[in-house]
Amino acid sequence: MRLIQPTEDALRATAAPQYTEKFLALSRDPLLEEFRTRLQRHPVSADGRKSAIRHLCRALTIYGIALADPGALVHYANAHPRCGIAGSWPLLRDMGVLPAWVPQAAGRQDPRPPVGR
Repeated sequence: MRLIQPTEDALRATAAPQYTEKFLALSRDPLLEEFRTRLQRHPVSADGRKSAIRHLCRALTIYGIALADPGALVHYANAHPRCGIAGSWPLLRDMGVLPAWVPQAAGRQDPRPPVGR
């Protein structure tokens, strides 16, 4: 599935039914399965878990990368601050996917206005 790298707009426009489930089944990526298992135990809402795994699969598809490539994940999270992946940073750190150089706040949109405004 990673041979085809649609643009984000193309992937969104096709809205393939059950894309996430199909991607997970076809990828057979042990690291991705570990993430999915850990995510089920992570203290976030069911919608938060669903959003995190959906956006993670989209990022892996769009960039044609493996979960072990933190640079593209950070880029995707920064481009989509409300996607839910950044809420999974603790899981990805515990798994060794995200190294120490990735800021804890990467990919999170700070709701506070900048100081002085």
